[in-house]
Amino acid sequence: MLKGKLLIALASAVLFLGACSNGAPKTEEPQTNQSTEAQNGEGYTGALTYETLVDPTGESTDVVAISMEFENGKPTGVNIDVLVDGKTSKKEMAANGEYVMSQAEGALQWDAQIEAVETFLTENNFDTTKINLTDEDGHTDTLTGVSMKVGSYVQLVQELMDKVAAGETNFEFSGVKETTTDGNVIEIVYSNGTPVNLNIDVIQEDGTSKREASEAGTYDMGGELAWHEQMDLLEDFIVANNFDLGKVTLTDEDGHTDAVTGVSIKVGSYLPLIEQALENK
Repeated sequence: MLKGKLLIALASAVLFLGACSNGAPKTEEPQTNQSTEAQNGEGYTGALTYETLVDPTGESTDVVAISMEFENGKPTGVNIDVLVDGKTSKKEMAANGEYVMSQAEGALQWDAQIEAVETFLTENNFDTTKINLTDEDGHTDTLTGVSMKVGSYVQLVQELMDKVAAGETNFEFSGVKETTTDGNVIEIVYSNGTPVNLNIDVIQEDGTSKREASEAGTYDMGGELAWHEQMDLLEDFIVANNFDLGKVTLTDEDGHTDAVTGVSIKVGSYLPLIEQALENK
């Protein structure tokens, strides 16, 4: 899992989890770039998956995945899941007992609670306003036994339906992608195709992580800041500048920079690797 970025902070994460207020979840305005089918009154038929980061900053790489089936533009089925670190199904983990939401006797676990949301939406013709939210965190009193924060999931279901109604059926990648080149590891977190977070590491000759060794103190390059701390500063700078690598000005052929205060390591070799990783999206 990627570490957090200091410069983008906590506000966005709070926004996702508390995005819904009491009553109906807020939805996006319909898109104006409708498809020919939508303009002709013919709705989309097929299955779609809409994914978004739990934390828009990419501090967490967990991804919410909303999969829905449509017939002539009308939803006919829904599956809601969270992919832990963008990979492992939370629903399957809960069903297998690998993720326990509550130890209370008779309490519904995460998979059963999210399935209750899916069933309710299906039985109520996907009218998301039928799920009453009791607080800004997204709790509900509509579904018996459901104690989880459902507001954000309901909002995303509504967003997907709105996008399909507007003729939008192509969605860009959300999650983390890793590119490894000659032992250099570049991890980039994307939110709907936009890079939002970055982690750089190096696999040493003995196969261990240079970042982990630096954090543990077993790799000491000397100086005031450790290797991982300097790399954190570089990553923060790149993220804060929207991945405009030209902002990292180099002062010599060795790859030193004067753009990031406190960074004395040679960063020039990492820039083309990041560029390559961005191209491999």
